[in-house]
Amino acid sequence: MTVTAPIERIFESPEALAQTVAEWLCGLAQASGGPFSVCLSGGSTLRRMYERLATPAIASRFPWPRVHWLWGDKRFVADNDPASNCSALKRRYRDVLIGDRTVVRLVHLKGDETLIARRIAIRHEHFMPQSLLHSQSEALEEPGPDEGPITVSIEPQPHAIVARCDSVGHGFGILE
Repeated sequence: MTVTAPIERIFESPEALAQTVAEWLCGLAQASGGPFSVCLSGGSTLRRMYERLATPAIASRFPWPRVHWLWGDKRFVADNDPASNCSALKRRYRDVLIGDRTVVRLVHLKGDETLIARRIAIRHEHFMPQSLLHSQSEALEEPGPDEGPITVSIEPQPHAIVARCDSVGHGFGILE
């Protein structure tokens, strides 16, 4: 994998950012020529990007069958919180999110509350207050074996977690 230096750009609006990212992502997926993984989290800017990907101008060029999507809502807000755009804490929500789509796999990032609390404590300018952690941990219904989860420990550093998800994904035949 080639690592490039980060590029900083300022966009005139969230819509302009979403359009640029959708075009960029489409270009990367087309150029890959093979399986392509996209790992995203929730938020209004990403929602705008998803909407751009669905427009005929981009959707007709996007290599949908080769792309494996991984997403989550990192905010850990309550089920009914307006800031939540995806909650997979409860089985009934996962059943709706995944449904009968065989191309969607549940990746359960597993870690204890103490480790998560330590990581939240070192984050700056993050919207997830540590005060919500315990209630969100209590609300979690861990995936059962019948959900076929891919369970990955959050003990390692983030780059190692992503590598593990990728290797496990290939092992399950979902990225072939």
